[in-house]
Amino acid sequence: MSVYIPVVLFFIALTAVLFLTASDRAMQIRTAQEFGGRIARLRPKDLFGYLTPVRIIGWLLILFSVLFFVHYQMVKKQIEALMVEKEYELTVGTIAIPFGAMFRNEFVVESGFSRRKRRERADVQVTGNIISGIRISMEDINLAKLSTLTGKAFVFNYLSDVKVLKPAIKKYMKRTINSKQITHFEIETFDNRGPYILVVLGKRYRKGDLDGYAEKIAKGLFKYLTGSAKLQVNQVVIKAIDPARYERSKKIKVIARGQAGSY
Repeated sequence: MSVYIPVVLFFIALTAVLFLTASDRAMQIRTAQEFGGRIARLRPKDLFGYLTPVRIIGWLLILFSVLFFVHYQMVKKQIEALMVEKEYELTVGTIAIPFGAMFRNEFVVESGFSRRKRRERADVQVTGNIISGIRISMEDINLAKLSTLTGKAFVFNYLSDVKVLKPAIKKYMKRTINSKQITHFEIETFDNRGPYILVVLGKRYRKGDLDGYAEKIAKGLFKYLTGSAKLQVNQVVIKAIDPARYERSKKIKVIARGQAGSY
């Protein structure tokens, strides 16, 4: 709940500033005083009379600002939680969020970290949104950079050779095709944590909790690679793509994402 307190205060302050700088304050006061009596006999033309283009733009700006501020606070809280999880006693400073980030499901923010008088900036990967929940992760190279602030040594987790991982991944993903969980897959890339795989979900998995279906596939693949195949990966990322768009033009639009492992 504490994340919403500054949001509410920000909203109140922004509304107050807009009111104090408005040229028609007297009319707004009279309108507010009469609102209680008029609400019972409100007519459509009264509503259209109030919703002038200037007021509509003003309220849209307020809504955009509030959404951006909520997103900013939620991302910052998640980064602070990650620092606690990693046992990094660092203070999270300002973070640079892309314009319109609240309308995107995946983006990177640059965050400031400090300890005593030492400061460092590092990239943080953000997925999800306000409704589905925000998840963050950091690459090992950035965690190693932050470890210099704490005085701790950072140990990189290495992957098995990609030449060994690829056939194992393809073997498991073909099983998901046979079980009709997906209709298509391709390995997008690898980073120092593990593979990123694009999939087209099967027809019965194209409605409902898409992130949940993608996460289920990711967990299955991660368990297979680290268990039965006895290979080393730190995480698996499954990206579900828009089936209609892919089947029509082979273009890729990510609509859901699932992760498994340590990230």
